[in-house]
Amino acid sequence: MKPFKQYGSTRLRAGMIGGFAAAAVAAAMQATPATAAGSIDNSAVARASHGGAAYVSVAAAQSVPLADPVLSIEVASSGVIDDGGDGTVDAGDMVRLTVTVTNKSNVTISGVLPGETGIAFDGVAGTGSFAAASPEGPVTLAPGASQDFTAAYTLAAEDIYRAAAAPDGVVATATVSASGPGDAPLSGDGAARMTIPADPALSIAKTATLKEENGNTGDGLAETGDTITYTYVVTNTGNVALTGVKIVDVHEGVEIDSSTVASGTEGPFDETATATDPLGRNADAGIDGIYDVLGAGGSVTFTFAHTVSQAEFDAQ
Repeated sequence: MKPFKQYGSTRLRAGMIGGFAAAAVAAAMQATPATAAGSIDNSAVARASHGGAAYVSVAAAQSVPLADPVLSIEVASSGVIDDGGDGTVDAGDMVRLTVTVTNKSNVTISGVLPGETGIAFDGVAGTGSFAAASPEGPVTLAPGASQDFTAAYTLAAEDIYRAAAAPDGVVATATVSASGPGDAPLSGDGAARMTIPADPALSIAKTATLKEENGNTGDGLAETGDTITYTYVVTNTGNVALTGVKIVDVHEGVEIDSSTVASGTEGPFDETATATDPLGRNADAGIDGIYDVLGAGGSVTFTFAHTVSQAEFDAQ
């Protein structure tokens, strides 16, 4: 008879396992998570019984090396300027941002959150305000999983004036942080670029002030020789600077151009900035009936003194 090998209180005859029917043989295996050594270790034994006795084989162990953890995230940012449906980008309109974070690691990451978000207009930091991102709290991402974070920025007038007409003049950036196993840090950046279209526009308001001359007593009604001072306030209501601003006034059927009226008795038109534009772009070389540069949001006042002629008075 062949000798028995003793394993604790269980005996197994060498070589006898091969003679049992498959249904009478059971295998036991235990897998453990990845260890600090970077492997999956397991140990297996075969168990069987014969004649009421239990038998266990010698253990067979395997250690399978694990690939090194690779920590990586991809951050993609996109944005759209929401003009509220009126077709014009105004102060109070929104820049709506989406930051998509994808876990490119081969392990699960946690604490995923855009920690720093900024927006610049033609290279200058915005003066508007950000609303809280959604979701507000950090998330956990399995390998290959993605999460969208959304945020909204309320535009200030100065933001619009700076970036209007500049290609990709609006740049929103986001820095995303996360943690891998063992709190290993990782981060990624993304940027969204947008353009605010130019929207040039201006408005004019005109008033007239009568000054009675030479003893006239029209009691507020114009007479020959009286002086009427016309005041024109021109405001840049668009989002870009305007150049060569002037007045064209049809007076009693005659077109008067502020850039050409310069007689001693009629004019010249006097132009003076009355509201500085927020970006300080107003500029004028001198009084010549033309205001050289009128920045967005700025105003300029033109004045023109006209003496009522006898022909005008007679033609009533």
